[in-house]
Amino acid sequence: MDEVKFKRALEFAQSIQTSILEIGPTIQVGPSQEGSSSIESGPLANLESKSNLSSRQRDELNHYLEELGPYRKGPFSFFGQPVASHWNSDAKWQHCLPFLREDSSITDGDVLDLGCNNGYYLLRLHQIKTGGRLIGMDPAPSFFQQFRFLQEMLSMEHPIRKIRFVPAAHDALNSNPNACNESGWSSVHAGAELPEDVNINRTSARDFGKSTAGTEKPYNASGLRSGGEKPEDVNIRQTSAQDSDTAPATADLSGLSFDAILCWGVIYHRTDPIDLLRTIHGSLKTGGVLYLESMAILEDPAAPYPRAIFPPGKYAGARGIWHVPDAGTLKNYLHRSGFRQIEILKQWDYSAELNADTGLPVLEEFLDADRPGFLKDGLPAPIRILIRARR
Repeated sequence: MDEVKFKRALEFAQSIQTSILEIGPTIQVGPSQEGSSSIESGPLANLESKSNLSSRQRDELNHYLEELGPYRKGPFSFFGQPVASHWNSDAKWQHCLPFLREDSSITDGDVLDLGCNNGYYLLRLHQIKTGGRLIGMDPAPSFFQQFRFLQEMLSMEHPIRKIRFVPAAHDALNSNPNACNESGWSSVHAGAELPEDVNINRTSARDFGKSTAGTEKPYNASGLRSGGEKPEDVNIRQTSAQDSDTAPATADLSGLSFDAILCWGVIYHRTDPIDLLRTIHGSLKTGGVLYLESMAILEDPAAPYPRAIFPPGKYAGARGIWHVPDAGTLKNYLHRSGFRQIEILKQWDYSAELNADTGLPVLEEFLDADRPGFLKDGLPAPIRILIRARR
């Protein structure tokens, strides 16, 4: 969606603001068509709920949801209008939740979701947090737009509006090492504001290499689209999450540190996984924890060494898959990037977690029915793996 259309979408979202949000397997914003008055528990519970939309408003909502799609993570529901997603994201969440909710670094610490897509897991994380800050980062404009559309639909007092979504890739964490100061730290945290005029250096953001790569320009660390005409050193006005700017500026994130970082579904899209892991390592506090979730292949008990495959093109129907390691290789990646206390928490079959109704490819289409554990092209079939490691 271009920025003119996106601005109109945000203006529409503001016009139907609601205090109702149900966070669960489906993220539900606003009352349903049946007039549900259920609301997220907390200080907003006594606020008057928004009535259902008029026919004109519902048509307009459907229009903007179609323009903002497709939704990769989800599903969502807006005022009773279901929005299908490529992934049934609750399935992964249920695999990971038992480990997250028992970790005080997650529940009480400053947490970064690196490669947060459209923010589905930011909302699920919000549900289990009792303290600390929550930040998301992703360079894909479509994901940023989907999350901002949801934020603007919520009432001004809603805590979800305080979640920061930084439209940048991981290299924004280690660029311009001398540019970050106390103001830069506060600018990306809940409810904080930068002074109106802060000099922010424009930093190029490399795409995570997801399936959106090549179809849209990523935002860079300043919240501007890559390839813009702005000079490298410009004064960029900082905006809050409540403002309607289509690409709010964000301070340089270099020098920041987190108690926990989630990096889910990202590493196999990177041509240089060690660069990613070393950046994450440098962004964690001493003792900080990384939850790394990845596509992987099963370990071969007969193989005397760790393995990874390097697909010649698409892998299991997906673009941008550069390498698919086994558990031993991932552990070696982490160890050589400086991590310790590396634990394989869980491995699972995810073939049923994708939704074919969106028209996007699903794993089941590419599995070899006559040879379990392999794809039709002869390559090992992927699984998912969750690893925990500490700095």
